[in-house]
Amino acid sequence: MGRETRERKQNVHNTIRPFPTFRIILVVDLVISMFFPVLTFYSHLWYIIEIVSVMGAYTAGAVHDFIGYARKQNHRRKFVRFYVRGMMAVLPALLVLTVAFLFQFHIIKGIREWLMVLFVLTNILFAFSILFPFIRQVRIVKGKVRTLIKAPEKTMITLKMRLKAAGCREPLIYVRNLGGRKIANASQIGITRPVIIMTDFLYENMMESHLAAIIGHEMGHFANRDAFRSMLMFTLPVFLDLDLLFYALIKFTVTSSILLGVFALFCAGIDLAFIFPWSRKRSEIQADRFVGEKLGMAEGMAWALETLIIMNGRPPEYRFFSSRTHPSIDQRILLLRKNFDLKH
Repeated sequence: MGRETRERKQNVHNTIRPFPTFRIILVVDLVISMFFPVLTFYSHLWYIIEIVSVMGAYTAGAVHDFIGYARKQNHRRKFVRFYVRGMMAVLPALLVLTVAFLFQFHIIKGIREWLMVLFVLTNILFAFSILFPFIRQVRIVKGKVRTLIKAPEKTMITLKMRLKAAGCREPLIYVRNLGGRKIANASQIGITRPVIIMTDFLYENMMESHLAAIIGHEMGHFANRDAFRSMLMFTLPVFLDLDLLFYALIKFTVTSSILLGVFALFCAGIDLAFIFPWSRKRSEIQADRFVGEKLGMAEGMAWALETLIIMNGRPPEYRFFSSRTHPSIDQRILLLRKNFDLKH
């Protein structure tokens, strides 16, 4: 067994998958914050207990990660990301609690007028959120993003020919300077044309044949319109949920509150905590399949995934939020070898 293979196995199999704390607390928070108004709109104690519990759980997690950083076991900003992500779970209850206080103590006069304004602003914000990926793409292509530079041309003649044969446009590739941090990663963010961003560490250190497979994988995301689909799946339930919340508060009835609770539980809870991550994982596997079926580079993709693990020093799916939205690299390699009959 080679050194790289031993290192990959050690990195993968000695890594414990994180407990889905965020997913569980988010769903529980949404259920409580949306269904308790049906029972008693002014039951502030429940909201206070809920918010304190969620903040306490994530503060404890952040402290745990900070201790790990102090012992040189975790990335220095992991505890900050964990805490910020945890605060997202508090927002539904915090919003309902704030409005409840305003109603009870008459702090703001004409509360229904304010809610109407918020209702309109929410829909305007949703419209802008739909346009944001297009705006980001234009800014990157025009060179307005200072942290990105257009990648120097590499030969990759074989990749270009295969992309052309598959009917794909040639991608625009940009490199992000991470200031010496050794993170190997790439993503496709283009909506109307393929725009691929990769870290400088990946671009400068990966073999050209493996890098071509990574680019082919990202082109699979573009061919499947994954960037736009993911954006819709993430933003649409949130804004529809807010719309229904404001509508229920403007014309508060038991029926509207029940509808709000059911809708919030399904869209914001089930979609964001389960359907969205499942869809993202499926898109990763489909992009790998695109590399094998359309570009004929399944073997190169499997080796590229092996190389990614070595370069990152641990499975990159455990960085940021991607442990919930990406299948394990081991699983992806096994599927590639199984689906395309590759040698181990």
